[in-house]
This record gives sequence, structure tokens and C-alpha cells, in this order.
Amino acid sequence: RLDRDTSGLLICTTDGQLIHRLTNPKRAVWKRYRIGYTGELSAHAVERCASGLSLPDDDRPTLPARLELHGAGEASLHLCEGRYHQVRRMIGALGGEVIRLHRDRIGALELPADLTPGMCRALRPDEEPALFEPSSPER
Repeated sequence: RLDRDTSGLLICTTDGQLIHRLTNPKRAVWKRYRIGYTGELSAHAVERCASGLSLPDDDRPTLPARLELHGAGEASLHLCEGRYHQVRRMIGALGGEVIRLHRDRIGALELPADLTPGMCRALRPDEEPALFEPSSPER
């Protein structure tokens, strides 16, 4: 699932087991989000994400995530859990405000460049296993 103000890769299925495998943090299926933000992130933002970040109104820290800063107002965040508005809340806790959010990868499956917003297609037989290939945020 994606928030209304987020674009990117979605997996649409009626297979409940597949959804559980994709969304269960214990499975460590990493998702990559491209972020446009305003404000200035805290000096230790990368380290804070890597060690788990405390969020307002949440009684437990996030699982470790990888934040990559790409220059002024641009970043990528790799995470393997999906809490309510998690990316927006994490960037907010670090001093920024998300103005653009796009998920472009789930596991080892990347959003094809030729698939424009609003388009969809069926997964090829070789792509479903890619969702569960051991992937890490370093890829």
C-alpha cells in the first residue's frame, strides 16, 4: 500500500500469504523510497536512522533503516517495515518535511522505467522470487 500522496511501485494481489510475506518486518523485505524534502536534516540523521529512530506518538523505535543523502533536499530511505506514514514521520523527526515521496523498489524488484504513473502490468514469472531475494539497503 501507499499513501495517497506517494507514488511508485505497488504489488496488487489477492494472495494473502504473499502480502504477509512482503509486509512482515521479520522477513526483511527492503523497500526503497526516493524523497524530496524541505528543511535541514539533523547532523546525525544517517546514524540515527541506522540505529533505529524514535518517532513522536510511537512507543517503540523504528527498525534500523538506511538513509542516503543525495544533495540539497534529495534523499533515499531503505526500510523493511511499513508503519503509518513512516517515511514522512522519520524525515519529520530528523528536521525535514517531505514534499515528494516515491517508492521505486521492493526487495530486488525495481519499478521499470517504462512503466509510467497510472500504468500496470502483471509480474513475470521470474519477478515474484525477486521480491524475496535477500536484499539489503546497500544494493
